[in-house]
Amino acid sequence: MVSSELVRELQQMLTEQPILMTRLLQHAIAELQKLSETEQDAIAALILAELEDEERWDTAFANSQEQLTRLAKRVRDDIRAGRVQDTGMDEL
Repeated sequence: MVSSELVRELQQMLTEQPILMTRLLQHAIAELQKLSETEQDAIAALILAELEDEERWDTAFANSQEQLTRLAKRVRDDIRAGRVQDTGMDEL
């Protein structure tokens, strides 16, 4: 369960900055306001966890570009050298 402090932090972020929301998000927020505090906290925790996870993925991807470039070069080299076979799922 998310702490009330995190919920307050999210509320503060929403009130401090003018935020342009899609109609769907506005509708979702309006529906969330009808829920109990406990239910709102649970959904807020899910949203915050999803946003944090997205940030981690963005950071991991940004920090792995050099590795991905090396890996792609190695794969291209393996294909050119004939070290790669085209196999289907049944052949694995």
